[in-house]
Amino acid sequence: MPVLTLSALLLRRLQRRLSRRAQDAYSKLYIRTARAKGLSEGKVAFKHALPNAVLPVITFAGLSMGHLMGGAVVTETVFSMPGIGRLFVGAIAGRDFPVMLAVGMLVVVGVVVMNFIADLLYTVVNPQIGFD
Repeated sequence: MPVLTLSALLLRRLQRRLSRRAQDAYSKLYIRTARAKGLSEGKVAFKHALPNAVLPVITFAGLSMGHLMGGAVVTETVFSMPGIGRLFVGAIAGRDFPVMLAVGMLVVVGVVVMNFIADLLYTVVNPQIGFD
């Protein structure tokens, strides 16, 4: 239940963003050109439209990891589950500064790692985007 609570809103936002970007991609000239060349709809969708539509979704997913960590605090408190969110709340209540700093750094490192993974996924989805 806590995982469903945390992921429901994020998955809906990701789906809406991907749908909007795919609609934008289908209105572009290169899609019309691919169809004029005689490519099947599957090839047009997966080879031309999807790689260009998924890049903003990858960015949004990478940046949303901070929101998920913040939501974990509330979700763990509501469902009375032990976890990093409740540890953080307990450390704040007990004024345990080393634990607050450790949890804060863990969250920051997690967000940075997720953003790095999002950047690496860019090069997998679109090889023209590279690290120079």
